[in-house]
Amino acid sequence: MASYVFTEKAERDIEKIIDYTVGRWGDSQAIQYIESLQEVAQLLADNPEIGMKRDTLSAGLLSFPCQSHLILSNKQSRCEYYQSVAFKYGFY
Repeated sequence: MASYVFTEKAERDIEKIIDYTVGRWGDSQAIQYIESLQEVAQLLADNPEIGMKRDTLSAGLLSFPCQSHLILSNKQSRCEYYQSVAFKYGFY
């Protein structure tokens, strides 16, 4: 199983997602949502070829949907981790 690392920006985004989800739907839903983000991040780490190419944003960048967010990933050369960042494409 490959590993992944969320960037500091992604961690801040995830904290906002947690706060919003807890406030709107409660702790249980927030836990389920964060687990789904982690599952998709692991899927991307294990399968680096999947996702939509976003080369117009950055060379080698891929996006993959996770509920109402996108996870962006870019395999770093000579590294065994992915820097991933979750962006909301709805609103919160």
